[in-house]
Amino acid sequence: MIMSQILFLNQVINTKKKLNISLSRIKGLGSQRAQYICKKLGFQEKVTFEDLDTSNIDSLKEYIERNFLVNEQLDRKTSADILFLLDSGTYKGKRHKLGYPARGQRTLSNGKTQRRLSRRRFSKVLENYDSKTIVTDKFLHSHLTSRLKTTSNKKGTVSRKRGYTFKKR
Repeated sequence: MIMSQILFLNQVINTKKKLNISLSRIKGLGSQRAQYICKKLGFQEKVTFEDLDTSNIDSLKEYIERNFLVNEQLDRKTSADILFLLDSGTYKGKRHKLGYPARGQRTLSNGKTQRRLSRRRFSKVLENYDSKTIVTDKFLHSHLTSRLKTTSNKKGTVSRKRGYTFKKR
């Protein structure tokens, strides 16, 4: 079974599915927004991308780009918001900087997972940050770099990183 797909707003979309389901797959548009867009532009519920002509697709693309943040634009906005929180020194910004949950979740059981995931998130934040945003002094070097914990015993110094032990000579 071969599915026909097109590239719409830098997202691969199946043309045989309903339009509102296909639009809900785009990052930044959910099912509610997809239904709203279909009603606003006058598309029927059962219409698919195959049924649309190029003028309808162009009007749909123009409407979405004009009124919503999608894909890379949304990532850039989120990254800029996180960097603003870090620069302003708010409590939420400090939680982001330390890699802890920022929305009131527990840290007893999920704090380690959050810290591990924050490394990936911050690499994406630094990729997408706007040149207008100023990154302050200790942000880059304090918590993004992994630290080695050294302990000394009778046999020598042992360094631990992510649960592995290495002997230094």
